[in-house]
Amino acid sequence: MPPDARTEIVSGSTAGREFVAAYHRGGMPVGALGWNSARGLRQCRQLLGRPSAELAATMVGV
Repeated sequence: MPPDARTEIVSGSTAGREFVAAYHRGGMPVGALGWNSARGLRQCRQLLGRPSAELAATMVGV
């Protein structure tokens, strides 16, 4: 990931050991990391390169 990318947990939680993290740069997601959340990671990866607001709206409830 770019060193200046901002990291955000967009689904789940690290405490629950199931989450998806998105890496944002310039208002767009540029990378994703999933842990025990294959479905959420697939959804997040489909939105790479689109505005971060679109990612946030899509990942609610995943």
